[in-house]
Parts: sequence; structure tokens; C-alpha cells
Amino acid sequence: MLAVNFLRNLKSTVPRLISVILITAIAVTVYVALGGIVHNVNRFCTQYYEAQNIADYWISGVKLDRSDCRKLSAIPGVTGVQPRIAYDAHDAGNRSITLSLYAVPDTYEMNIPYLVSGSLPKSDREMVISDEFAKANGLAIGSWYEIEPSGTGQTLRLQISGLIKSAEHIRHVTATTPAADLAHHGFAYLNDTVLSNLMGSNCYNQICLTVEDNMSSEALLRQIDEQLGEKVMSVVALEDNLSAYSFLGNTNDLKPVLNLFPILFFLCAILLMVSNTSRMIENARQEIGTFKALGYYDSTILGYYLLNAVLVVAAGFPLGVLFTKPLIKLVVAALANGCDLPPFAIVHDFGAWGEAFAITAICCIGSAYLVTRASLKECPAECMRPKPPKSTKPVFLEKFPRLWQKLSFHQKYIIRNTLRNKVRMITCMVGIAFCMALVVSAFGLRDAIGRYTDALTSNQNRYDLIVSLDASTTERQYQRLASSVNTGAAEFEMMTACWVYSKDQRTTTTLTVAEDTPALRLYTPYADSPSALPTDGIVLAESSANALHVQVGDLLHLRFIGDAKLSPVRVCEIDRSITGAYISRSLWRSLGAVLHPDDGIY
Repeated sequence: MLAVNFLRNLKSTVPRLISVILITAIAVTVYVALGGIVHNVNRFCTQYYEAQNIADYWISGVKLDRSDCRKLSAIPGVTGVQPRIAYDAHDAGNRSITLSLYAVPDTYEMNIPYLVSGSLPKSDREMVISDEFAKANGLAIGSWYEIEPSGTGQTLRLQISGLIKSAEHIRHVTATTPAADLAHHGFAYLNDTVLSNLMGSNCYNQICLTVEDNMSSEALLRQIDEQLGEKVMSVVALEDNLSAYSFLGNTNDLKPVLNLFPILFFLCAILLMVSNTSRMIENARQEIGTFKALGYYDSTILGYYLLNAVLVVAAGFPLGVLFTKPLIKLVVAALANGCDLPPFAIVHDFGAWGEAFAITAICCIGSAYLVTRASLKECPAECMRPKPPKSTKPVFLEKFPRLWQKLSFHQKYIIRNTLRNKVRMITCMVGIAFCMALVVSAFGLRDAIGRYTDALTSNQNRYDLIVSLDASTTERQYQRLASSVNTGAAEFEMMTACWVYSKDQRTTTTLTVAEDTPALRLYTPYADSPSALPTDGIVLAESSANALHVQVGDLLHLRFIGDAKLSPVRVCEIDRSITGAYISRSLWRSLGAVLHPDDGIY
């Protein structure tokens, strides 16, 4: 009897159930798809990093040697050490094409290149090169390629023995190439003996480390500073290496957004379920009274009316997960735009499936249970009688007779009906609020990203051309470049690595020395106009300030490579939109340093 009655009543409730099924399916799709994005990116990056044994830290410095490697190996928690030479080069026939060279001694035990085809170098006449770079420049295995290491005047002619990808260069970006350009900026790995004449025997400028998972970054930096001292230029962790970590880091940065949207959709589903169930129970009062009078247990009647919620879950969940995989592929492909990745498969995140199913069941069945259970407390006679209308009370607007009398009969009826059904009114208002929150959040994200992009391109970066200079450039040369006929304005800027010491912490960072009032490249993208850098301190990035546990006004000490002197400076400003730290030319010179524009001229 109950089954036949359920099927008969189902015909009248189908339209309302379809609306709940659709919103539930959308909530499941959003939850599973967004969770699957993070799952797939984390899964791939973890496997890729482990397979290629990517470094946890990159130490850059001068005159590093094997004895320094032994010192680092003795630090508790360090599990692997590999020295190498990192050097920039350009195409011998086209200086706009650059290569990042990594000359590795012995065997490839860390940052192992991912071989697409061919083999690793077996002699000093071979190298392996980025497959995307090779494809864009018409290179193949067996091709001979001439490159010129920057600033040396030498030409190397090497044969390509293999095409590779690298976990170090998932998105190949640098300070001068903030956007990946795989056709003009590539990377290559070769034996260290090829570049030994540039650095000298047993001499390297970079050491890569792997450490235990529980290794403290602060403790490691302290040990590196004590063991290597003035040789160290910078220490970069994997999480701070843009080329290696930006793909995973950008995905992890989306987690707050990925957690917000499914919640809003599920809350909408709850509201719809509560509204529909309340209406259904209200219309079925006499039916419930009849069932109770016929001797059906409350649990049986409860289960009967919960079948609608079960039906929503049974139909909404499969419909929701049906389209998740194509959606995951689409979003991951968008996140991977500009990345150089080996092929990887998109897999289902069954953990997210289980979570979505549990949330769907709790939201739909739980809300329906609470509504239905309250109606079963009445006795059969009370249920079989029509529900008495609520006692009428004057609505708020009736306290203003002049305003109330101007309203028509239909307007008065609508206002009274709305205010007397407060539950439905609140449900409607909250549902609209959640939908508007989704729309506003989506447009807000779009506008925020667009505004930041506009701030970078049209506000912060006001120059037409950037010229990178090396340390051998004389002041006369760069001043001549700045005063050339077609140059409207020019500014000098230098970037150098340094140690930064607070009262109880230390770290390495990039220090940018700029003009006292930068006008062609503002230090913050949101400045309304060119603003002067502090004359009595530095502008520090928020991430560096957090690492050093400092606030505005605190005292820091700077130490530069090859110099044991500690230079005191104060933190005058903390800015979350910059990288490293900024200091004015005047303050830099007052510290006893000289501005060498070996980084750029605008």
C-alpha cells in the first residue's frame, strides 16, 4: 500500500524534486571536480618530484667546493648533496635565445632530467636539452648546437644526446622572463668538465640539498650560515622556487576558493530540501493522520516520506559525478598553461566521491528528517484535521495608517502573507543571498585577477624596454646608454642576494636597490603615482617579515656575499605585493656600498 501510494504521490512532486536533484548534482560536481583538481595536481607533482629526486634547497654562492659539500653532508637531517655549475648562455647566432646550463659532476642523483628520448651525456661533447626548446628551434637528437656562455666570449659546440623535461623547470621563469617562453628560453644539462675552465677545478656556484621531511628550515639556514659563511649568496627552498613549484603552489593557493563554492551549493540544496519537504508534509497532514490511525509506526511513516530525500541523493549524486572528469581535465589544462610537463593521466578522487556522497546524504536526508520528525509528534486526530490558521496580528506597516491606506488590496494581501510565513520568507531570502554570493564571488575573483594584471602592466611597469647588464659594464657605458637619442627616460636598478638577520631568525632574500623615487618601475603595483622609497630603512616583503618574525620599526642586519660586515637597517614598510626587499640608492650608499647596475636599466 505504501509503495503504491508513494508512486502515485511522486507524480505531483516530480517537478519540485527535479529542482533539488539539479542543485544537488551541481553541488556534487563542483565539490568532486574542484577536489579532484587539487588531488590530481598534488598526485602528479609528488610523483614527479620523487621520481626525479628534486632538491629541497638550492644554495647559490661563490667558490663552493667538495669540502663545502662534506660540511653540508654532516648537518643532521641532510640526506643528499650535489654540487654543480649553473650558468646562463645564449645562442651563438641569436642573442635573444638563452639557455640555462647545469653542469653536473659524477652521476645524476638529484634533479634528474626526465628523458623524453635519447640518453644522458656520456662525454664532454654532449648535452641534453629541453624538448620544447628543441622543437621550437628545429633541433633534434644528433644535432650540433653552438652556444656562448654569457660574458666569456667563448663558443661551445655540443651535440644533443637527448631531449628532456625537468622538474626544476615546470614553468621556466626568471627575474627577467616572468612569463614562460619555451621557444626563446630553454635549459640544458651537461658534464661539469665542459664548464670547469670558467669556474676552475673543483669549483662550483651551486649546491643542491635534499633533507628529511621534519627538517627545520630555520635550523638548516643557521647551519648553512655557520658552515659556509661568506660564500653563500642565497638559499632557496623548493616552495620558493618559482620554476619548480609555481604549478603546485598556484593550485594550493586556490584551496580557499575551492572550499567556498561547494559549501554555497550544498547550503542551497539544504534550503530547497527543507522548503519542498515542509510543503509536502503540510499538504500530507491528513494522509499522515490516516497512516497513524491505521496503525503504522512513526518510523515507517518517517521512512516513507524520507524516500523523497533518498531519491534526490540516488539521482543527484551519480548525475553530479558524471561530468567531473572532463571538468577536471579542462581546469588542470588551464592551470598548466605555460608549463612544461610530461604526460600524466587524470584520475578520479574517490576520497572526494565519498565525502560528497556523505555530505549530500546528510544535507538532503538530514534536513528532510528534521522537518518530517516534527510533524509526527501530533496525534492522528490532530493530523487528520486541517491545520488551524495562525492567529492574525497587525503587520509592521499597519502601524503607519497613512502609508497602509494607500496600498491596494492585493498589495496588503501579499505583505501579510509574506510576513506571516516567516520560514518560507527566510528560506527564500537566504537562498537568494547564497546565489548572489556565488555570482558576486565569481565576478569578484575575475575583477581581482584583472585588476592585478592591469596594475602590473599599466601601473607598476611603466618602461618600454629592460636591458640586463653584467658586472663588467662600466659606469660610462651604462650612462651612455641612458643618454642615447631615442631614450626618453632611464632608471638604474640592481638586484643582489643577501643574508638578513633579525633578533632570533635569519634568511636569505633578494635585495633590490632602486632610485630614491622609482618612476619607471614602481615597487608596488597599487601605488597611485611614483612614491619615494624610505630614506631610513627598507621595504620588506610580507613573506620575509613573517619568516623573520619582525614588524614595522624592528631592526634588521644585512650581510652580503664576500663581506663579513653587518649593516643595520630598520623595517619602514611591509608590503605583500613585492618580492624580497627594496632599498633606496641613497640609503644603499650610506651603508658603504656602491651601486653597480649589473641587473638592469629601464
